[in-house]
Amino acid sequence: MIRFKVKFKDGRILMDEKNKNLRDYFYSTIKNDSEVFIYMEANSPDGTASQIKFIHACIGEISKESGALFAETKKQLKEECGLIINGFETSFKDCSKNELSNVINTLISWGKHLNIDFTDRFLD
Repeated sequence: MIRFKVKFKDGRILMDEKNKNLRDYFYSTIKNDSEVFIYMEANSPDGTASQIKFIHACIGEISKESGALFAETKKQLKEECGLIINGFETSFKDCSKNELSNVINTLISWGKHLNIDFTDRFLD
């Protein structure tokens, strides 16, 4: 499975070097004569700044409580939420509201295990 971001402009798909490398890596993993299903979706990242702010605040609280580094906690969260595929990471700023809601629900669940109640915090 692969996920990468492209732009559609003037009837053409444009891809930056990072995403070209991701595409090429994916191609290199496909066996000859394999069937490949391609799913494309036109999407505008519509996650809100307040969602991202909430996510970062929760990651900070969980890191502090667990003794883990912020970056380690963030990476583990993205892995659990399917935002890291084959080592390639999706930025929160490129996520939809639904994807960020999934991240927030995961953080709320993690918080419960650490006796942290995120349900009444941070969100405007």
